Amino acid sequence: MLRFFIKRKFFFFFSSVIILCIALITLGADKNQKPLPGAKALQGFFSYPLSLTTRCIHTIVDLWTGYAFLIDVEKRNKALQSEINVLILENQQLREHFLENQRLKELLNFKQQFSNNLLPAEIIGRDPSSWFKTILVNRGTQAGVERGSGVVSPQGVVGTVIETTLHSSKILLISDQNSTIDILVKRSRVRGILAGHDETECRVNYIVKKEDVQQGDEIITSGLNAVFPRGIIIGSIVETTNNPNGFFKHVAVTPAVDFSKLNEVLIVLKSKTGTAVDNQ
Repeated sequence: MLRFFIKRKFFFFFSSVIILCIALITLGADKNQKPLPGAKALQGFFSYPLSLTTRCIHTIVDLWTGYAFLIDVEKRNKALQSEINVLILENQQLREHFLENQRLKELLNFKQQFSNNLLPAEIIGRDPSSWFKTILVNRGTQAGVERGSGVVSPQGVVGTVIETTLHSSKILLISDQNSTIDILVKRSRVRGILAGHDETECRVNYIVKKEDVQQGDEIITSGLNAVFPRGIIIGSIVETTNNPNGFFKHVAVTPAVDFSKLNEVLIVLKSKTGTAVDNQ
């Protein structure tokens, strides 16, 4: 037992001194009691290490509290960022719904201008090849669509139906080289045949050189066939030149419809007599 105390004599010595100091300081705290001899000296001697220990403890507590606070802030930031990401996605969806509603409203307003039975349809596919310029819509023979039906949009003429199934139809765009439409120059009432040329341009054939056709003139449907009602815009003339080796003008037309941004269309359903009813 004695060896145990001898080995740890410094520990027990300093422990005894600290206990004695605390006892002296505690006894001297009474205002009515006379301070014990040496109490003030001991208090002054141990006040600095005690103050240093207290500061260290406070610093450690502050650091731990700050660390815990930062962890909590990080967790809340992650949660808020997740909520922001969800709100961003919802906002994008709402914007798309708003734009879709705007397009459908334009379709409805356009449809009300005509007495024809116009069937709304949504584009569900596009021909990836460069041979034919076609789109696929989600309406077919079950909805009354027939081969040869005209297809329009609020911006202008889109094309004609060339194939039908029960629930879908393939539409040949007016920009395809196999597409032809009977047209009128709106200002001068000159007639011609519109043919596709490329994705951004069509050509008007069979307009003789003497006819009054100018750059900027609008091209509309003539209504003389069983496909389109009269007066629907097709595009505008961007170039007109005389062919030195022929009787006809070279007339280039830019379509009114931007086919790359097209999402919905209206199919002109044929009447029982097989014609598109004119609204004029």
